[in-house]
Amino acid sequence: FVLIIGLGERRIGLMVEKVIGEWEIVVKAVDKGWITSDLVAGASILGDGRVVLIIDVGALFQRTSLAVAAN
Repeated sequence: FVLIIGLGERRIGLMVEKVIGEWEIVVKAVDKGWITSDLVAGASILGDGRVVLIIDVGALFQRTSLAVAAN
């Protein structure tokens, strides 16, 4: 599967193994000592108790722009 995400007028596709679902969530800040990636914007707890990490779309677009410029 390819998940299309956008930021303003820009779009990129993310390859994923499976699409599990779609939820409205509240994003909580994550202690920077716990997560060392700049691609994580925060975390949320789903209704069934699972913890999920939230991708920082702005950081992802910035990183992909740098990778394209380097090539």
